[in-house]
Amino acid sequence: MRLHQAIFSVLVGALLVSCSSGSSTNSTTSAAAGGSTISIAGSTALQPLVEKASQDYMRAHPDVTIKVAGGGSGTGLAALFSNTVDVADSDIEAPSMKDASDHQVAVAPFAVVVGPNVSVRGLTKAQIHDIFSGKIKSWKEVGGADVAIVPINRPLTSGTRKVFASILMGGSEPATSKIEESSDKLAEFVKNTAGSISYVSLSFAQKFNLPTLAIDGVSPELKNIESGKYHFWSYEHMYTNSHSSPGSADFITFVKNQRSIIDQLGLISVSDMSVANR
Repeated sequence: MRLHQAIFSVLVGALLVSCSSGSSTNSTTSAAAGGSTISIAGSTALQPLVEKASQDYMRAHPDVTIKVAGGGSGTGLAALFSNTVDVADSDIEAPSMKDASDHQVAVAPFAVVVGPNVSVRGLTKAQIHDIFSGKIKSWKEVGGADVAIVPINRPLTSGTRKVFASILMGGSEPATSKIEESSDKLAEFVKNTAGSISYVSLSFAQKFNLPTLAIDGVSPELKNIESGKYHFWSYEHMYTNSHSSPGSADFITFVKNQRSIIDQLGLISVSDMSVANR
């Protein structure tokens, strides 16, 4: 599940200007005098864990300010590449980046979710491919009611989209459809849109009480992911480089060790995975 260098190069070129603006939220706004600041941007699937951990870390280290932004994995990687953030959060494994270090902090389960008026509770991988490629247009074609299917995607900068395309689309991109920029906005839209279908981290599906679909008969339960039966998941990465704030590595270690927060948010500790690959 590697983002190819050619795609990444295009992504970086498109994002160097935009990565410092848009859908970001800061966990704090100003550093204490004489203190240090750690700036983080990227994956919205990983963002809740990093934000919660940053609040706990700053309470224990009052001289440190941590600023956490979303924007998608591509945005975070582009910002790190241009040395405008200290840490890039990513759902995807980045290509070889000069002096960049990869830190796997958790595993994010993802789910295919549906909106109101959808009675279907399971699809095959082939059916998901055909829905998002535009071949299947009605829920009636997959055992549901005669209701139009409304696919919703994340933008090209989204790591969740890259994971979805890699695992459930055979590496091809979904057909053009409505785009939602963040996981929470996507989940809210699905919840209120009849006939809708999309993909989001399991934690956001649970937060918005969205129905999740079994894929090839396997439901997105943690035990199925840990055992390797359910394949729609990814490692969550925090990338740093030689320009990163000196405190970045210590904070990343802190994030990785927040077992209670990881469990609370529906993520999985890396040590709990019995399989490294799908």
